[in-house]
Amino acid sequence: MNMEAGRLKLEECKQELQIIADLFYQNKIEDGVNKLPDLIRMLNKIMEQECYEDKSKFLDILKNVTECIDSKNYIMLADIIVFELLAA
Repeated sequence: MNMEAGRLKLEECKQELQIIADLFYQNKIEDGVNKLPDLIRMLNKIMEQECYEDKSKFLDILKNVTECIDSKNYIMLADIIVFELLAA
């Protein structure tokens, strides 16, 4: 895959991540929960494309994401998406 196509897919991921975060911020919990498989798919795609040079930081983010999902702390999950995944 060329770099331009990789960037395009990454931009699509970022847009989709923002939509998921917005659903949780808007208290549309059920809609956000229904998007969790998409979130996992995008995190896998980000990991495959090695968008994070610091792999240990990305693994920490993944750990925090799974903890938020397990504890159903969706506002914290939205914060992680916005301030850690999208800010990178």
